[in-house]
Amino acid sequence: APSRRRAADMVAFLPVMGVGQVASAKVHPVVVFNICDSFIRRQETQSRVIGTLLGSVNPDGSVDVRNSYAVPHNEQNGQVFVDVEFHRAMAELHGKVNPTERVIGWYSTGDGVVPTDALIHEFYNHECASPVHVTLDVGFGGTEGTLMRAWTGKSVAIGAADAADAKAAAAAA
Repeated sequence: APSRRRAADMVAFLPVMGVGQVASAKVHPVVVFNICDSFIRRQETQSRVIGTLLGSVNPDGSVDVRNSYAVPHNEQNGQVFVDVEFHRAMAELHGKVNPTERVIGWYSTGDGVVPTDALIHEFYNHECASPVHVTLDVGFGGTEGTLMRAWTGKSVAIGAADAADAKAAAAAA
């Protein structure tokens, strides 16, 4: 007889790759469903979808991802346009319905991280501390059988000291 699984047994535990204060991410099944649903409903011109993750960060550094919603965006020529007003309106509505859930990061479909993800991650850095980026390979062709991964990241300014020195020198001249 087939074994029955409870929804709690089907939660994905993901090791988090990258830097930051996040140790692991627990992704509830409704989040996986929401991501797959938004991918199926995407515009034909879009190769992937992105969205906001809602949940909580526990004191031990683990992240509990309990809900999500898709965020309209457009990617062209290495640039990303995110519908910020839509994101903030949805975050506000979700906050009214369930005040214990807050923005904890974002998701994208695909197998891994692409260059434009740095721009999106920078946006979510302003929305929450240490945002988690969950990727879901909806084509089910993930590297080494991995369909879902969680990432964290930090912004790095290369040459920031040089830029500050240059500004100071220009102001003095």
